[in-house]
Amino acid sequence: LKNKSIQLQTAYANQYSGSGDQTLVDGQIGGDDYRGTEWQGFQGTNVDALITLDEQQQISKVVVSCLQDTKSWIFHPKAMTIEISTDGVNYKKAGTIQNTKVSDRLEGAASHRFTIDFPPVTAKYIRIRVENYGVCPDWHLGAGGATWLFLDEIQVD
Repeated sequence: LKNKSIQLQTAYANQYSGSGDQTLVDGQIGGDDYRGTEWQGFQGTNVDALITLDEQQQISKVVVSCLQDTKSWIFHPKAMTIEISTDGVNYKKAGTIQNTKVSDRLEGAASHRFTIDFPPVTAKYIRIRVENYGVCPDWHLGAGGATWLFLDEIQVD
């Protein structure tokens, strides 16, 4: 869906601001370089966002595109949760997924599209929580340091 806007409840890092506040809903997919203008970076925190559609529509899927580049302390999320609402006040959970698809030991940079499918519902507001990996694991050079989440696009269908 093209006619949507986003409000981030979590601030992105100034040096990884993508192309500004609407980066995550601008339709631009990033490459494997986290410094690209398509990516927004968030360190040591979950990402909470609210997407508002121009009008109520039927939706059945939310896709969040994330980057992993562990040598740069960028890890895929642990989990994602989607909540939906027609009035912006009362929300119900549409779905949750755990990251079981992509190993944190993967070498090099790679993006992955995390998809939450759910039965079709009418919504105008979509709340998204992308859960930070946590601290760098013991085997990592930066063990114990805060990891980064990098997102480039949130797609609603």
